[in-house]
Parts: sequence; structure tokens; C-alpha cells
Amino acid sequence: MRYYRTMRAWLVVVGMLGWQVSPALAQPAPSAIDAKDGDGWTALQRAAMGGKVAEIERLVHAGASLEATDPHVYQGATAVEIALDYSNGAAAEKLLELGASIAPPHDANLLELASREGEDRILVRLLAHGVSPAGTRALAYAAHYDHATAIARLLRAGARVDEIDHDDHDYTPLIVACQNNAAGAARALVAAGAKVNARDSDGMTVLHWAVYGARPDEIHVYRDLGKPHDTMYIAHAAAPIVELLVAHGAKVDAIDGDGNTALHEAVFVNAAAAARVLIHAGARRSIRNHDGQTALDIARGRQNDVEPELAH
Repeated sequence: MRYYRTMRAWLVVVGMLGWQVSPALAQPAPSAIDAKDGDGWTALQRAAMGGKVAEIERLVHAGASLEATDPHVYQGATAVEIALDYSNGAAAEKLLELGASIAPPHDANLLELASREGEDRILVRLLAHGVSPAGTRALAYAAHYDHATAIARLLRAGARVDEIDHDDHDYTPLIVACQNNAAGAARALVAAGAKVNARDSDGMTVLHWAVYGARPDEIHVYRDLGKPHDTMYIAHAAAPIVELLVAHGAKVDAIDGDGNTALHEAVFVNAAAAARVLIHAGARRSIRNHDGQTALDIARGRQNDVEPELAH
């Protein structure tokens, strides 16, 4: 209590003498606003994670560092990378408006994240800034999540339509689109000249993967939260990517590393609509894989929805 009175008296004297307290004394020290919590996060990074745009503005105007990182937080990600990773596009835009860096080593990751999220305005900003898609997975991410507009932008900026991912089974962006039944992305890539007969490191063709992508959707139904779920499989009525590839010259009887054709694959994943397209395109039912089995042999053993298509 005595200390408080002494300090109050001192401030009165200062006021009488016309001295002014430095604004720095009234504001947190720069290091304080960038202090890290027990997990290594700054307040700005937490705001970015939560998509709190107003909080981001307040912190930056108060001096928070836009580039503060910690090796234990997303391998040294900045606030804008964290915002994008948490699908907070508005927060990421605000951070960029406030001056977040687009320079290496974060530029390629920003481009990949913007492509994954389909954040076109951010993508335009990054590409205009000179961030190159070459050597990144930006196009593959856009293909995976069916962002056709992002694909078009990346291709115009120099992305290679048939970029091979040597670190992931030699997948091309078109294979990635097919795996995820991303029809819009597949159409955009084929229109740009993507190879419809490309193969991955296991010998599976684009068409094999398109059939895989046309498998029934697996839906989990929870009657009681926290308890085991029921599983439903919803078949697709059509297989538009398989149709697209066949129309553009995909080889319907190409075999993979195990001797399986796309028709075999249709049986394995129970893709009846894909099987109909393949049969209509002239796929040979007599081809045997390395185990000596035709697609019909396998279908009879499984008694799935493809068997009636093959039996006609």
C-alpha cells in the first residue's frame, strides 16, 4: 500500500513538471505480444487457427509479428499458413493484406494450401507475386479437391499438366482427380491435354483409378454417439470420369502390374456403373489376370453388383 502511494505521488510530480510518460510504458513490450504459450503458439497464430479476423487486426496493429514461428508448431508455419491449413480463408486474406510474407521458404506451401482450399483470390495474389507452381503439389491438391478454377490458374502460371509425383507412387494430377472422383478437375485436366493412359509406379492406369473412384460411397451412420456405427454403401448411378477417359482414347483393356484390367478393378470395388461403361466401350471379358481369373470369375466369387453386368 505504501508503494502504491509513493508511485502515485511520483506521477503527480511528473505531471506538475510537464513531463510525459513514454507511450512504450503504456503498451506491452514487443516480446510480450509475441509470447508463446506452452505449446509454442503465439496469440496471432491462435487467432489465425480460429479464423478470428478482428482479433488478427487488433494483434497486428498492436505490434504482433506476422512471421513469428516455432519449430514445434506445424514445422515452423507462420500465422497465414496456419489460417489456410485450418480452412480460414478470410483470416488468411486479412493477414496477407496486413503484410504477411509471401517469400521463401513459405511461398510454395502457401500456394499448395491455397490450391487445396480453392482460395482463388489468394491464389491470384500469390501467382501475381511470382510464386511458381513448378515443383510443387499445388496442381495435385487442386485436382484432389476438385477445384477446376484453381487448376486453370495454375496451368496458366506454368504448372505441368502431367507433373509426376515421384514421392507418391508416380501419380499425375489426373490420377489424383480420378482417385477422388473429382469430375470437374478431371475434365479440366483432360481439356488441357493430360495423358489419359498414364500409369503409376504399380502399373495402374488413369482408367483403373477412375473405376476405383467410381466405387460406392461409404457412409457411416451413428445411432448413438460414441458407440459403433452402421455402414451403408451408396452406389453411383453413372461413372462420368470413366466415360470421359474412354471418349478421349483411354485403353479399356490395359493391364496393371497384377494383370488386372479396369474391368477387373470394377469387380474389386463393386463399381457397376463403371463396368457398364467399360463393357459398352468394348472391354474384353475374357482377359485373365496373373491369377488366371477373368472379371466374371471374381464377380461370381463375390456375388456383387457387377456380376449381372458381366453375365449379359
